[in-house]
Amino acid sequence: MTVAPFPPTSEAPVERRPYADTWRTTERSNQRWWPWLAAALTLVVTACGGGPSASVSLQLEPAALDLVLGGSGTVQVTVTRSAAATAPLSLQVDGAPEWVNVDFSPAVLSGSILQSTMTVSTDGDHPDAEPTSFDVTVQAVGTGLSAQATLSLTVDLLDITGTVVDAFGEPVVGVTVLATGQEAVVTDASGSFSFSDVVVPYDVTIVDSVASIAHDFEGLTTGIPRLQPISALLGGLNGEFSATITGNLVNATHVPLLAGHAATVCVEGLNGVAMGCQNITVAGSSSYSLSPSWSSPADLNVRVMAYLYEVDAGGVPTAIVASGTAGPTILADGDNAVLDLTLAAATSQASMAVTTSVPTGYSLNGRGIVSHHSEFASFALSTGTPTGATDTLIAPFFPGATLSAHATATSNAPMSASVSIAWTTGHSSGDVTTLTLAAPPTAVSPPEGATNVSTTTEFSFANPSGGVVTLVIQPNLSGPSFAVTTAADTATIPDLASLGMGLPGGASYRWAVLASPDLATADEAVTGDGYFGGYLSLSIATTGGGLAPSTDGRISVSDSLDFTTQ
Repeated sequence: MTVAPFPPTSEAPVERRPYADTWRTTERSNQRWWPWLAAALTLVVTACGGGPSASVSLQLEPAALDLVLGGSGTVQVTVTRSAAATAPLSLQVDGAPEWVNVDFSPAVLSGSILQSTMTVSTDGDHPDAEPTSFDVTVQAVGTGLSAQATLSLTVDLLDITGTVVDAFGEPVVGVTVLATGQEAVVTDASGSFSFSDVVVPYDVTIVDSVASIAHDFEGLTTGIPRLQPISALLGGLNGEFSATITGNLVNATHVPLLAGHAATVCVEGLNGVAMGCQNITVAGSSSYSLSPSWSSPADLNVRVMAYLYEVDAGGVPTAIVASGTAGPTILADGDNAVLDLTLAAATSQASMAVTTSVPTGYSLNGRGIVSHHSEFASFALSTGTPTGATDTLIAPFFPGATLSAHATATSNAPMSASVSIAWTTGHSSGDVTTLTLAAPPTAVSPPEGATNVSTTTEFSFANPSGGVVTLVIQPNLSGPSFAVTTAADTATIPDLASLGMGLPGGASYRWAVLASPDLATADEAVTGDGYFGGYLSLSIATTGGGLAPSTDGRISVSDSLDFTTQ
């Protein structure tokens, strides 16, 4: 490439020619030509391969987003830079309607940061909000740099198909269900209900006039809620059917029961879940009495199992010495069966080393393991009152059985009923595990002895361990019970007077708070193991029936406060 020579300077005389006026030798001529020449040379050098160009590109993952009106979603924004593109890039969006809000975290990409999380939120209360589809342009802009990409958005309303279940996971038929902005419906034979065209987040309320309880679940976005009303806990773990089984324990060496020994007798359902256990701890005892209950089938095939074991000074089992079974027999509702149990010497046992950490101001009250040995049955020995932070705990051994460990701590405050519970599941004999119990919530307002409480009164609570809470309100004498499950730190009693479940006037009530610290959202309270977190499964298992909890979990309960309604 040939570069043209410089024009002559004013110091160099030139020969005058017909076109001599083109070249001026004056200082003014230099000033006029030099900027043009400098620019021309820059273009030439660039054309010859002199500095690299700066460029950026923008990618979205996903490039299309489906949202429920009132809900939100996220998109990963990624920038790719050329080596020369070092300027910070500001992220922005164009084309979103007023009822759509977009945030970037971070909003500026600089240095080695090449990714941002884009959150798209919709305001279901905005007067212009509607189901629709549209595109927005996402831009990354910096000094001398620009890139963009298109995000396709579809906004629709939510259709809900949910179920209401009892403590055993069985459908609850004929209860009324309300959802925000929807007409009330009644659960069908499978405990199911449905709503169409719902804006999120929504509240859903179960009204059970037979059990005289209403439970409100706040701030949901899931389309498939599984609702387990607090009646599953308040009403006790009782099945639809019940019977009685009595009998004697027979063993030449250990019965009548010796000092320093205990026995546990449980019913085992063979074709359905049955609950019913008795811990026998009084020396000299030689008989048992069970009151098993179950929900299905109506005619239940059962047998009775018993384990006799040594205990330490706190009543904690230390070694199994005898065991036996009786049956099987068929039980129908109301039956009275007599089954004597002959116990043979036995030493086979499962064990786990369990370390427990309890919150400040609480003491360990019980700790044990459960052996889940069949589809319908589990077995746990009496836990006693442990004293050490770590113990090796025992339970009956069954080949292939899954073990769950659990611990309970109670408040040291006088007259307190506050409790914290933790469990872990999926273990094998010989495992070592740790249970960390959560600090329970505290009921704050209305305070003890408050009067004139109504459905407009705000209940507030402190929840140091976080998660979702359930406000539980019960009458001291008579009246409906109420519950509200929420991710907030305040709640009010639902006004259900139009459904015959109004808060009675001048009535004495008490309230407390149940916390589920491992739940991050309200949706988690109505999916999977729900706000009970598997506690019901564990409770059923410790009384002889059911499978193991599906996950580890924790719950805790505050002290209760009394109030009088308006």
